[in-house]
Amino acid sequence: MKKVFIPVLTLVLAVSLAACSFNPFVKKANKDDYYMGSGETKEDIDTVEINWVGGDIDIVYGNSDKIIITEVSKETLKASQVMRWGVDGKTLSVDFHDQKGMVKVDVPNKDLKVELPKNKSYKVLEINTVAGDVSVSSKFDKTTVNSVAGKVTVTSEKADDIKVHSVDADVEITAGEFSRLDADTVSGKITVNLPDNADCKGEITSLSGRIQIDLDSRKDEDKFIFGKGSASISIATLSGDILVKAK
Repeated sequence: MKKVFIPVLTLVLAVSLAACSFNPFVKKANKDDYYMGSGETKEDIDTVEINWVGGDIDIVYGNSDKIIITEVSKETLKASQVMRWGVDGKTLSVDFHDQKGMVKVDVPNKDLKVELPKNKSYKVLEINTVAGDVSVSSKFDKTTVNSVAGKVTVTSEKADDIKVHSVDADVEITAGEFSRLDADTVSGKITVNLPDNADCKGEITSLSGRIQIDLDSRKDEDKFIFGKGSASISIATLSGDILVKAK
């Protein structure tokens, strides 16, 4: 029991802190160093960091050579509620709002779409969000999503690391080649779609949820082995169900 219970308690704390402790893009004091609202840039970036509070997040790829950042809300936004974004070196940072002068009851619901040039390579994607669905078609070497509530969908054909940590969100990961895949929830369901020739090994555990493995595997003590077991996989929930199947 300790193997599941202790890590998931750590998860609750980690996700809550990661998703709720946002910092606006104010690395420099000058207002010209960040942009407000939707926009686009041709900056050469390899890292994307997103801090969001309420609303859906969609990461897609397009034919344009520009990065297009779009914010959509049904509400009329005040200046302090409009997203901030900017590029520092090779990192694109997108933040939900300017926290100065904001109060909790003043947080609007709004969606974010980031469109990236499809012919470029990317290193790191990190998304921290509180409430809302997250949809990621990932071409990043490393993808991390921290979410409290909503559905998280990650699709990746080739990556080093894929990590999704959640409290109440349902998680679905469709992965091809990877070195490490980690997925944790408290009460959300986790579905992992792997190729028929999946080659990974690791623990798949739940305290009270149902575990279903619909993919050729064998078990060695407390670890499931798919193929030769070259890559690492870890899936854990407290009460959410777990499904591992062929994609």
